[in-house]
Amino acid sequence: MPVILGPDGPSLGGFVCPLTVVRAERWKLGQLKAGDRIRFVPVTVDQAVALADAEDEAISRLQLPDSPLSWGSAPAVASLSPVAARFRGREADVDVTCRIAGDDYLLVEYGENSLDIALRFRVHALMLRLRDKALPGIVEMTPGVRSLQLHYDSARLRLGALLSLVRETEDELSGIEALEVPSRIVHLPLSWNDEACQLAVEKYMQSVRRDAPWCPDNLEFIRRINGLDSIDQVKRIVFDASYVVMGLGDVYLG
Repeated sequence: MPVILGPDGPSLGGFVCPLTVVRAERWKLGQLKAGDRIRFVPVTVDQAVALADAEDEAISRLQLPDSPLSWGSAPAVASLSPVAARFRGREADVDVTCRIAGDDYLLVEYGENSLDIALRFRVHALMLRLRDKALPGIVEMTPGVRSLQLHYDSARLRLGALLSLVRETEDELSGIEALEVPSRIVHLPLSWNDEACQLAVEKYMQSVRRDAPWCPDNLEFIRRINGLDSIDQVKRIVFDASYVVMGLGDVYLG
């Protein structure tokens, strides 16, 4: 089932997001009602930024813009290719891929799709270096295990300039092996099969999938797929474990 994510869309994983509605077209989504049909039109990032500029100008003058694309019936989508740049790090022997996520987000990915704590440190170093530069136009940075998502204001910082900045900053990174980051131990309370959990499972079975293998008992599912003898074993393993948290997203990455 395709879903259009709104402002609460995930910054880290969990969902396949093949398209991004550009900023200048999001107002159209607010006009939709149940049963409406829409058609998406692919546009480049440059076109998306031009649409946003035209919209901002129209709002400032309280006049409709002349561009038919900006005010057509179909929301525009950016961009035609998600890969904006690929290069090799100067010091680190690792590939860097910059992926477009709409007209105001850029995802910088390191290496292969695997859990690598060394890449996590490099992501952290890149974030700290960019933060030190305090460049206007960068709104927020969200680090992942092997990626750094950059939220930027395309009206103040164009994509080409941002890509040059990322490459320049990556080339400046050195001494990652000696990098120290602040850490802390957090103890989290856990609730096992309480009334709220049971209600959530019941609603899931009613509205999503009644025969899901993890229903009606999540703990029994965990016991079964791990070949454990009892649910008490599941509890002991979880309570006795310590986790290195490499990133926080819509799910807990331990």
